[in-house]
Amino acid sequence: MKKVFLLIAVIGLLVLGVSAQKSDDRPTAMPNLSGTWEQVKPVNPKISSRTLTITHNGDEIVIQDDLVYEKKNISNRYTLYADDRGEDNKMMFPNGDAPEKVRSKTKWNKGKLVRNTRMDNFASGFQVIHTERVSYSLSPDGNELTVETLATRQFSATNGPPNVSSFKWMYRRKS
Repeated sequence: MKKVFLLIAVIGLLVLGVSAQKSDDRPTAMPNLSGTWEQVKPVNPKISSRTLTITHNGDEIVIQDDLVYEKKNISNRYTLYADDRGEDNKMMFPNGDAPEKVRSKTKWNKGKLVRNTRMDNFASGFQVIHTERVSYSLSPDGNELTVETLATRQFSATNGPPNVSSFKWMYRRKS
């Protein structure tokens, strides 16, 4: 009788241990980025204000990016899919004449939304390849959004190393 009881207790502990281990393997819920976000301090002195309005439903994330650059209003809207399927959006650059096509892939990585973009365009007859890695992360209290960008620009006219720059923007939740 003691052997049966001991066997049942051991099996019970094993089952509890396996179920506890499986719960640790489950993906954690990704933060919801929805809301209206105002830039705390412009990184570029030519930008007087910048607001992101984000709608986040499942894997679809829509970002409305409104900024004032040298007293000119610029508005861009991106639809991102956080399942890495890829997106094609158009982006108006501050000194551009028309919106340019931006290809990207977006996915979650360690609680951050990460968007990898590539834009090919021509300047003075030379191809310019511009890539960016943009990550969006929320503060633990959910009231601050950090957007970090690592950008590279390679000109086909030069064989030198690409230009590399990084930026960090801080936003505070407005609503």
